[in-house]
Amino acid sequence: VELILFLATVPFFQIQLPRNELPRIAAVMKSAEWEPDQFLVQEGDQIPGLCVIREGEATVITSNDQGQEQEQAVLGVGDYWGARSLKKTQEADFSIRSSPCGPLVVLTLTREALDGLGGL
Repeated sequence: VELILFLATVPFFQIQLPRNELPRIAAVMKSAEWEPDQFLVQEGDQIPGLCVIREGEATVITSNDQGQEQEQAVLGVGDYWGARSLKKTQEADFSIRSSPCGPLVVLTLTREALDGLGGL
């Protein structure tokens, strides 16, 4: 029930599907914990699915033309990335690194799991 209530606060789910679908989505989401200052996604990686921050913070990083890293945004609880990967394979044009201040918990909904539910 706690996970369903959390998902109901995530803008993607508020916009994309009726609230009564959240229990089905919650049942197939996978949770992973990342240690501080770890890369979850690196530029060029295939994005595994819709990723939602459950706990902690992460930084979105891109590289400029000279290959220098630039911090673009700080993501927190309820922020997400990878929504397009639910429809087609998506290669990251960014990197995401967990905050050095503490662990990060991310929930992931893969395209395969979503297809198993009959899609959105």
